[in-house]
Amino acid sequence: MKTVDFSDLVATKIKEIMQEKSVSIYKLEDLSGVYSSTITMFLNRKTKTIRLENLVYICEGLSISLSEFFADERFKEAEATEWLKKKKSRNNWCIFKNQLFLLLFTFYLDIVLWLHLEIEQPWNIHK
Repeated sequence: MKTVDFSDLVATKIKEIMQEKSVSIYKLEDLSGVYSSTITMFLNRKTKTIRLENLVYICEGLSISLSEFFADERFKEAEATEWLKKKKSRNNWCIFKNQLFLLLFTFYLDIVLWLHLEIEQPWNIHK
C-alpha cells in the first residue's frame, strides 16, 4: 500500500466532507471564519501546512469534531513526508556545518601553530 502524506490526506478529507455536505469554499469561510484564500491555498496544495486552530474551525464549520475527522482509517497509514524531508535536509545541513567548523578550526590551529613557530625561531628575519 502506498504511503500518503499526512497533510495531503487532511486536504483530501476536507474536500470529501465539503463535497458530501455540498459546501463551497466561500460557504465554508462563512461557517468557519477561516479566510477562503487560506482554505483554497491549503486545498490546492499551494501551502502544505494548516494551523491546528484553522482545522478546528473548519471542522466546526463542517459540523464534525476533530476526533471524527481523524477517525478515518487512512490516517493510521499517513506519514508527514514533507516534514521528514525537511528534517533530513536539516540533519544534512547540521552535519555539513559541523564538518565545516572542524575544517575551519583545524585551519585556525594550523595558522596559530605556524605563527607561534615563526615567532619562536631565532632565525626569523621579520623580528
